[in-house]
Amino acid sequence: MLGAAVDLAGGASRVVTLSDPRAAEFGVRQSGPDGPRIAGRLQAVMAMLAAGHLILRSRTVVPLADAAQVHRGLENGELRTKVLLSVQG
Repeated sequence: MLGAAVDLAGGASRVVTLSDPRAAEFGVRQSGPDGPRIAGRLQAVMAMLAAGHLILRSRTVVPLADAAQVHRGLENGELRTKVLLSVQG
């Protein structure tokens, strides 16, 4: 998949991966968390959220068993929200 992304994007310099450990094989940069800056950034975002400068998008939580129904709703445009599939353990 990463190779296809590089081809479609027009080169490795235009692709960043968060999780593919084979990034270097394709010349792609693998991004990760910036540990020393996470706490400060989280505080800033939470302050913006509290002040009303950020608005969280609505979301829908559905059981994993309903995934096919969710896909149909997304494909036909009936569902326009973030969907979280819930896996009950």
